[in-house]
Amino acid sequence: MKLIEQNSWQYLSVKLPIVGAFLLGVIPVLIQEGINTQIIPSEYHALLLSIVLPLLAVIGRKIKQPSLQQGNILGFASLPTNAVTFDKAFDRLIGHEGGYSTDRKDPGNWTGGKVGLGTLKGTKYGIAANTYPSLDIKNLTLAQAKEIYKKDWWDKLGANGLHSAIVFQLWDFAINAGKKRAVMELQQSIGVTADGAIGPKTIAAVNAHDLNDVLLTLTAERLTFYTSLSTFPTYGKGWVNRVASNLKFAAQDN
Repeated sequence: MKLIEQNSWQYLSVKLPIVGAFLLGVIPVLIQEGINTQIIPSEYHALLLSIVLPLLAVIGRKIKQPSLQQGNILGFASLPTNAVTFDKAFDRLIGHEGGYSTDRKDPGNWTGGKVGLGTLKGTKYGIAANTYPSLDIKNLTLAQAKEIYKKDWWDKLGANGLHSAIVFQLWDFAINAGKKRAVMELQQSIGVTADGAIGPKTIAAVNAHDLNDVLLTLTAERLTFYTSLSTFPTYGKGWVNRVASNLKFAAQDN
């Protein structure tokens, strides 16, 4: 693990004194030779030795140099709760959510939320007709999808105060299965009342548990929920692959 990313040898305040110290091993010999040959008067001997190293150090500090510290000096000294930004989360999400789909067997593709109920508008970038029945799904752009995910899902998740590794897993689960269901599974994983709403008690309970324990138990609850669905034989492989990918992200984020 690297504690400081920059090479300290690039800093003149480090480099010049070291060079000066090396030269001081040579300069006395040269000075003595100069004295012996009467090129340098002996009264300048001490003066030269006393100013070389300090002068080089001062020069090194005066010249503008890159900052040694950018953020934390010790990269592991803090665990920021916002390490997974929305942009990063969205990029991961789009890796799961495909393009435009009008699978008639998928209830989410119907505006009524059930197969054959309402209009078959489909799903695009994970934005489904059952959740957004009035939206022009087919012509939805990636930028519009990103705006929806930020406004309606990321900002409204209510998970501020939780480690970002948990926030991402919960957010992705909420998009796939609904916010209330995802929050309930999180609450079940930590042993608090599963009411589907994140409040101070839920946040405190989550933070009282080991991060990896929460990530693993939430993932287990998610898989258990998927296997309970009647559509698991049809879509289960895709869901499980999605969870497997998210476990890899959890290993990066924890």
